[in-house]
Amino acid sequence: LVDLAPHWGQREIIERYYELREPGEHIIAWQMNWKGENFYTGNAVYTFVDLDTRPLVEWTRQHPGERVFFVLEHSRVGSLRSTLHGATVTPVTTEREDNKFGVVSVQLPGVRGSAPPPPTTPTATPVRAPPI
Repeated sequence: LVDLAPHWGQREIIERYYELREPGEHIIAWQMNWKGENFYTGNAVYTFVDLDTRPLVEWTRQHPGERVFFVLEHSRVGSLRSTLHGATVTPVTTEREDNKFGVVSVQLPGVRGSAPPPPTTPTATPVRAPPI
């Protein structure tokens, strides 16, 4: 059971974030609401639970050039890459460490400390998935 425990929680992957981060680097829980991400960070995690990605895109525009970490389900890494156009997404944990959740490092595009670009107007209304 000790070998299986990491696959049912987030302790080890959040520890990995704390090992790798520099002071001031944020962690974001993306499309998750499992509560372990809040517990193991002492509620210091930014959360973007909704399937609407506009709030996350706006947040990243306000932090150009920064490195941030995301905790997310492994199946959502591809979707994160397509949402964060121009960002470099690098996994820092593997499915071997935790078969449900992972942590990725993301280098946001832009120059750190520069003014964020003006917001763009969406051309279409996104389709929302029905609640599960």
